[in-house]
Amino acid sequence: MFFINEMNDSEIADKNIKIAEYMGLEITEPGISTNVIINNECVFISDLKYHLSWDWLMPVIDKIENLNAKTHLKDYRVDIDIRQCQIWDLNPSKEDIERLGDLAGFLIDADFHENKLYNAWEAVVAFIERYA
Repeated sequence: MFFINEMNDSEIADKNIKIAEYMGLEITEPGISTNVIINNECVFISDLKYHLSWDWLMPVIDKIENLNAKTHLKDYRVDIDIRQCQIWDLNPSKEDIERLGDLAGFLIDADFHENKLYNAWEAVVAFIERYA
């Protein structure tokens, strides 16, 4: 996939570690030899495929969309289109609605690449960095 060439392995690993932590996976030995515990198995960070596979990324998107509004005071929707991925807060504040109108609740827009999976991955990482 073309986008892998745009980031070095360290940048990809850093973003995948953020996703793994958000998903509640245990991160061991921080640093060069960082590993992740998945289903009681220790795997290398390079084995995380959030950036390469919908099978890996969709559970993260599901977690974002299923955050409980009672505990997080927010409901989120992830919209994935051919060339962009947007994340919305479905319960924007009254002030945001008055100030922003139709854009109230708009949180993340990842449309930097012509690859749907990559845009979704970038949006998920941005959401985690800002709101999780």
